Amino acid sequence: MDVVIETGVTVAVADDGVLCLVSPDGAPYFYTPAATAMWIVLRRNFGSVRDAATTLAQAWEADSSAVRLLIEQQVGDWQEVGLVSTSTVRSRPI
Repeated sequence: MDVVIETGVTVAVADDGVLCLVSPDGAPYFYTPAATAMWIVLRRNFGSVRDAATTLAQAWEADSSAVRLLIEQQVGDWQEVGLVSTSTVRSRPI
C-alpha cells in the first residue's frame, strides 16, 4: 500500500515533535511525535508503507510487522479525516 497526500494539506512540526496537519478546508489535526516519525519516514520512502515500516522497525528496534500495523492504523486515521488516500499505484508520493 502506498500513501498519497491529498492536495491542499499543509504540514508543520512543532519543537516538541508534535505533527500538525491542516486539511484543505482548514481544519487542524495534531499528532504525537511517533506519528511525526511515521509521516517523515513515509515521505522519505515515497509513500510506501512497507518500506517505511522496515525503516522505522530498524530505528525503533521493533518487529517490522508490528510497526507496519501501527503505520497502517495511523494512515487509516489520516485517511478518515481526508488528509491522505491510499493507492496500489504510485501517482503522487506523500
